[in-house]
Amino acid sequence: MSQQGGNVLVTTQNGPGTSHSAINWQSFSVPGGSTTRFQQPTAASLSINRVVGGNPSAIYGTLSSNGRLVLVNPSGIAVGAGAVVDTAGFTASTLRMSDADALAGRLVSAGTAWAAARWRWTARSWRAAATRC
Repeated sequence: MSQQGGNVLVTTQNGPGTSHSAINWQSFSVPGGSTTRFQQPTAASLSINRVVGGNPSAIYGTLSSNGRLVLVNPSGIAVGAGAVVDTAGFTASTLRMSDADALAGRLVSAGTAWAAARWRWTARSWRAAATRC
């Protein structure tokens, strides 16, 4: 991870023999006027980002990636007006995800497929109106 001013670059590597990575964050937010970019090996790569601290995530700036992103925060996720999500796919969830499922790249919670309490976008770019999960 590198930071220059308000911009953050997160470079991920897929696990051996997989097309995904898993990252645990104490906190994860994107302040207004800043950009957080995930650089992944391919557009088919998936980066699972779990927030393990107790604060909600707030996306007010630009979140981008050449691959797919999953953001999991049981404390909540707010996407503010004017935020931009520019990824190959984006899923945000407040459901809990186990270490084993994250490491295996399984998008499940408590043994079930994610059917509720999640957002999923597949459009390349999305601009938010005020939204909260």
